[in-house]
Amino acid sequence: MPIGTGVRPGENVKLTSWKSPSDPSPGRYSAGFGTLTLPEIFIWDNDTTVWRSGPWNGQRFIGSRDVESADLSMYELTFSNDNQGSVSLSFDNDTLMYHFVLDSQGTLLQRSWSSANQDWTVGYNVPSTKCDVYGKCGQFASCNPRKNPLCECIQGFEPKNDTEWNKGDWTNGCKRRVPLQCERENSNGGRGGGGEGDGFLRLRKTKVPFSPQRSEGNENECRRSCLQNCSCTAYAYDTGLRCFLWSGSLLDMQKFSRNGVDLYVRLAGSEFGKYIYNSHSFHSFRYAFSLRSIWVSFFLLKSLADTPNSRPIIISIPVIGAAFILAVCILLALRQITGRRENERNAKLLFERMVALTSGDLTGSN
Repeated sequence: MPIGTGVRPGENVKLTSWKSPSDPSPGRYSAGFGTLTLPEIFIWDNDTTVWRSGPWNGQRFIGSRDVESADLSMYELTFSNDNQGSVSLSFDNDTLMYHFVLDSQGTLLQRSWSSANQDWTVGYNVPSTKCDVYGKCGQFASCNPRKNPLCECIQGFEPKNDTEWNKGDWTNGCKRRVPLQCERENSNGGRGGGGEGDGFLRLRKTKVPFSPQRSEGNENECRRSCLQNCSCTAYAYDTGLRCFLWSGSLLDMQKFSRNGVDLYVRLAGSEFGKYIYNSHSFHSFRYAFSLRSIWVSFFLLKSLADTPNSRPIIISIPVIGAAFILAVCILLALRQITGRRENERNAKLLFERMVALTSGDLTGSN
């Protein structure tokens, strides 16, 4: 199936819709590959983008919505170097017949021939939800077709215009609540630009924003590369395409239930929370907090044990014991996150002391 962007100036091969179901003259919609560094399919209404597939990673378009593999059976996309910029689409089942159609309403459909019904059946089709529409929620916002309202500012951002946003007009999108540390340093005339105080918000199973820049390196190098560049607003890592970096606004994001990638959006340090992926420092803070909580329980339990009235001790032991078990569970979970040997030794020692103390109190109360 030859379709794509030609290497000669001004040459582009596209699918073009009919003007109407009964009029085969050229319509207003077209579909093809955009002139980007990464292969990506677009649908246009004249010159306006209607939908995009997300980049091709060697196996699939990572911006495509949730579909079963049987719905979209294409498994290979190859750009040839024949001075015509043709694109070859291969399928995983050559015994079936497929074809793509761009209808007069701008919907791209994949049809397969049903031998049983002796008719064409529609499989994959886009756009099919309101969230498929390009830029539905504006910049720094994500669209979720399973929620009402559809659009939501990502954490760390707020609507540019509350009145419009509350009325369902999301086109202006969202703005950052707190400037990045590197931006504040630059505005104050400082030399800093690395933004060590900035962190990353992890958005799981997300349609990546428009116009990423590809970079080499592993996932850790990808994160570091973004953090060291103040203009970098997000990064993502895919095993097929490796590192993606974004500068400026993030546009056309969507929440998926199965497909998509993990997108890391840069936020100021003051926006840190349980959804922020930054460094071991934040996890160590939570770990230390839990450690202090357990020590408080330890001394509370010891003071009760020293009380001459044994009846209150018998009543308090189960309650304090439950609190201790909960605190230990939290400690063990956070220990897996930090993986620091010193904290593990402290936790083990603390646990042994608490068990010994609890056993002694229960024995003395009988």
